[in-house]
Amino acid sequence: MEQMHKEWSLENYMKVCRDFLQNTQLLEKLHLPIIANVINELNQATQLGASLNQLGKSVFCFCTTEEKEDVAAIMGKYHPSFGPKFVQVSEMGYAVLHSE
Repeated sequence: MEQMHKEWSLENYMKVCRDFLQNTQLLEKLHLPIIANVINELNQATQLGASLNQLGKSVFCFCTTEEKEDVAAIMGKYHPSFGPKFVQVSEMGYAVLHSE
């Protein structure tokens, strides 16, 4: 949390999330190599990257509209139980503007 207080931004939030995963070795300890692969691919394909959702074996990723198709293709390769869920996030605060 200290790192988040230093800089409140989406970029920093994603960095803190990725650092947490790396420092705790959670993916290795929980034996989640497929999730690790998904996250690695999404981190390479998007500006902001991806991380592990702490509520289960799921991944979240922030991407631009232009990156959306690449994200869907990467996620689809791993045959998720249910497909990716895309939402549009407001830059003005916490609000879901559109969901599909």
